Amino acid sequence: RICSNLYTNGNPYKLTKIGLGQFSIVGANVDSALGDIDLQSGVLSIESTISSLGDPNAKISIAPGSVLQFWATTLDLSKHMELNGGTVKTGSGTGATNNVFSGPISVNAPSFIETNGGNFISTGALSGSNSLSKLGGSGNTLTLNGDGTAYTGAISSSAGTITVGNSNALGNAAGVTLTNGTTTYGGTVTRLNLNGSGSDVVINNIPLIMNSSLNGTSEQRTSLTSTGNNTWGGSITVNGVSPTGLSCDNGTFTVNGNITGTHSSTFFLRGGAGNGILNGTFNIPAANVFKTDNNTWTINSTGNTAGAMGVAVGT
Repeated sequence: RICSNLYTNGNPYKLTKIGLGQFSIVGANVDSALGDIDLQSGVLSIESTISSLGDPNAKISIAPGSVLQFWATTLDLSKHMELNGGTVKTGSGTGATNNVFSGPISVNAPSFIETNGGNFISTGALSGSNSLSKLGGSGNTLTLNGDGTAYTGAISSSAGTITVGNSNALGNAAGVTLTNGTTTYGGTVTRLNLNGSGSDVVINNIPLIMNSSLNGTSEQRTSLTSTGNNTWGGSITVNGVSPTGLSCDNGTFTVNGNITGTHSSTFFLRGGAGNGILNGTFNIPAANVFKTDNNTWTINSTGNTAGAMGVAVGT
């Protein structure tokens, strides 16, 4: 554990982490010349007010089974991250400046981001053709605010929120799959959120699958949500026996993708201060389409199929 200074005397030395245990760098001043960081096994935890990860143009490589943990870091950290089958994990920190990583991330093998302890914010470019899976609790968020144009892999989440901050954040992903993976929360446990607070988010040609398979007293939900004036143009497939749906927190949410699937519960159209526009068709004959919350959803498509339709609140 290092809590004060990590100096290389201006040399681009390589730091290698081996062994199954955890090594922590806590609030340390790190030499800006520190070169590559090679995480071969165990946990490397970077924490609190750590000044940097050294040279931002050097690499930080995360091997299969190893964990790079962010613990309530407070400064923007950068390096060329190579996800080679390992996990990026947040141990703590949910503030707007916690656990922010601005370096490019290359997904070189199926890899994971776990947000059980806090949020993780990526503002750098995302690339690679392998899968990226978000794990972690329902209350925490993975935010993608960088340019994902060079990313072609599949993205999945089993709990919590993936927030997309710009139109290129998902790049050319093969698809996004949401699955409700826990039994301890009765609301929207797994969701994809388009956040257009900075600029409008328009996502086209990326298929979305929402699997909502848990039922009973702890019924779970998956959902596609929007904050601001945003558009989803990819196909949407809904499956499972517990509620799923679309929601607009504010602004206008336009959904152009067609909705199909074997979903056999309630498909909600919801929202807060925002309104929704559904231009795509829906063909979900085993599901009930139900409008709730005090906002408006406009359905412009024709030839739609559902088990039943109803309005509880709003229009």
